[in-house]
Amino acid sequence: MKTIELNTLLSKMNTNQNLKMVSASHEVNFYESHIPGSINITNTNVIANFLKPEDEVVLYCEDRFGLRSIWLYFKLEALGFKNIYRFEGGVEEWRSEHLPLSGWSHARQPQIITH
Repeated sequence: MKTIELNTLLSKMNTNQNLKMVSASHEVNFYESHIPGSINITNTNVIANFLKPEDEVVLYCEDRFGLRSIWLYFKLEALGFKNIYRFEGGVEEWRSEHLPLSGWSHARQPQIITH
């Protein structure tokens, strides 16, 4: 299994417009918090709708223990994907480095006006 470190990932994100960031987290976790620009794939039946075997793909979960990203890695490998990496630190490491996240918990709070 090929893994990718945070600094290398950030460099790739800045130079590769076609890099596919894929969260393998449960849907509710994805909507709560994910790396900006990511898609969420939890059902392997939809892989072909979003990814091509020649794509460069980075998989991640909430933290380094995310078994779903490991499972998805091997599933993609079996489907002929060659350029896949697993970002082991996931959302947890991303957050610890104070990098921006998207999702419900990061949405701008509405301003309440009482006139």
